[in-house]
Amino acid sequence: MGKAARDETKITLHVAGRPPVTATASEMQQALNELGQEDALYNQAVEIVRRDLKASTSYLQRMLKIGYNRAASLIEAMEAAGVVGPANHLGKREVLQNPDGQAPSPDAGRLGHNSKKPNRVGGIAVDQLKSIIARVEKLEEEKAGIGADIRDVYAEARGNGFDVKAIRKIIALRKMDAQEREEAETILDTYMRALGMQPDLFDKESEEAANSGEKPS
Repeated sequence: MGKAARDETKITLHVAGRPPVTATASEMQQALNELGQEDALYNQAVEIVRRDLKASTSYLQRMLKIGYNRAASLIEAMEAAGVVGPANHLGKREVLQNPDGQAPSPDAGRLGHNSKKPNRVGGIAVDQLKSIIARVEKLEEEKAGIGADIRDVYAEARGNGFDVKAIRKIIALRKMDAQEREEAETILDTYMRALGMQPDLFDKESEEAANSGEKPS
């Protein structure tokens, strides 16, 4: 009886940087446990981003085995904390901290960047070749990550009831200027008429004129 009464007593917890929380003792303990788990996951995500210098939602999903919404929330929290920068027009984010919490070197991720005499084998600058290959491989990984992010957005759109094929078509049309779009629509219209997929305006006018006894224009 006494323990049940203590559990039903409301208490208020004040945590720096967070709004006050009022709950029973059991509810408070559960909230603290969940808060600790979230903090541990966030710290793990920060460690991965700083170490690998990659800040994409899909990358965190793969590394932490979590869902899209949770990974996106972690990325947003890292942006607020200054670990990563805001997303650019391509959705890419710059990592602003290395594993030591400092700004990463401009040459981070490049191989063979040093002031020593270039290493050459058979007339080939080996270090430069390694650097080029490493940079291309990194860009390929980022391209794959962006592709995964785009698929996630389309999946979210489908889940919200939108027609993904229509969205893809709109995006393709928005990439064209007005003249290109008009030319494409004209060609499509011509082909569809040739295949009988829609009535021809001239044939329709002739038919209406014949029915009315008038000459077609």
